[in-house]
Amino acid sequence: MARLKNKMRVDKYDLGAIINGLDKKRKTMLTQDENTSIIDDLLIRLLKIHENM
Repeated sequence: MARLKNKMRVDKYDLGAIINGLDKKRKTMLTQDENTSIIDDLLIRLLKIHENM
């Protein structure tokens, strides 16, 4: 996965909305038997950030 050069700043509520949106997308992908590994990795990283806020 590519690394971003600039860091984004987001508050915990916006980050929560992003996480929820990705989780909904992941669940729809699972029902269609699509590969969710990229979204899984991103969700894990975002959840770690959310825990540290």
